[in-house]
Amino acid sequence: MKKILNSIIVSAIFLGGYQLTTELVKPIHAQAVAMPTVQMGARGDAVKTLQNALNLRGYKLLADGSFGQLTKNAVINFQSKNGLYQDGIVATKTWAALGYSGTTTTPAMPIVQIGARGDAVKTLQNTLNARGYKLLADGSFGQLTKNAVINFQAKNGLYQDGIVAAKTWAALGYGSTSTGQVGAQTQKIIDYVNSKVGTSYGSGYCQAFVRDSYEKAGIFATTNAGSAKIAADRWTKSTSQSNIPIGACVYFEGTKANSYLGHVGIYVGNGNIVHATGGKVLKQQLSYMTQNNKFIFRSWGYQAGVQPN
Repeated sequence: MKKILNSIIVSAIFLGGYQLTTELVKPIHAQAVAMPTVQMGARGDAVKTLQNALNLRGYKLLADGSFGQLTKNAVINFQSKNGLYQDGIVATKTWAALGYSGTTTTPAMPIVQIGARGDAVKTLQNTLNARGYKLLADGSFGQLTKNAVINFQAKNGLYQDGIVAAKTWAALGYGSTSTGQVGAQTQKIIDYVNSKVGTSYGSGYCQAFVRDSYEKAGIFATTNAGSAKIAADRWTKSTSQSNIPIGACVYFEGTKANSYLGHVGIYVGNGNIVHATGGKVLKQQLSYMTQNNKFIFRSWGYQAGVQPN
């Protein structure tokens, strides 16, 4: 009788929507990260960690890893609220106030899916909203949240199951940004482009950057493509945004000012594109790049038509 009563109580809690069972929420182990001093103009994973940490405290930043004016304003506001010197520079004391000190761990993000409730779901909803979705950030993982997750997964080349596990969290800016197991040539391309993020590169030379990146891996074109559009016309493999391979070239339509040339970058995993634009090499989320038609996705393919091994 006692077992039956306990079963009824557990079932009632579940039906009430408050049960966080191991089927709905599963832990992901935290990962060690070093926290450097970052400030206006900085880029990279540490900035993304900062932006996500601020978002967990109610700020609404796009966690793109780029420390711009909005991020600085949020840092100053946070410093003011926490009795810190308000210089907008995130050093030891500000990191500590955010819960990071020296070498520490990122907050563990649990696997969440439909039916889950809590702060992790609210973080998910706020992070999706920062990318253009319009969810009620109530911490309840319902059908609308699942639909948004599936849409995000489709746009970022992820398996579209509506379950937010390690790869989806990573694409949203949480957890590891490693590319996983790839071939030797692909890894050379990824290592090279990542090493160039934040450096200067000639404005209008996006295709040259891609060509240089492939040549570092020993892939040379027998015929030159002087523009992203010509490269896309010549070497496109697919027009789908789903399941873009790591190391592939991602082509975009040209801007109104220069509709012929187009644009191109390299997909490095977790929804990220590394591309040369405006005189610099940037790493940005594909979903962010295509928001409000900043860049219009066209297709993906391979430089010289050769898939890296």
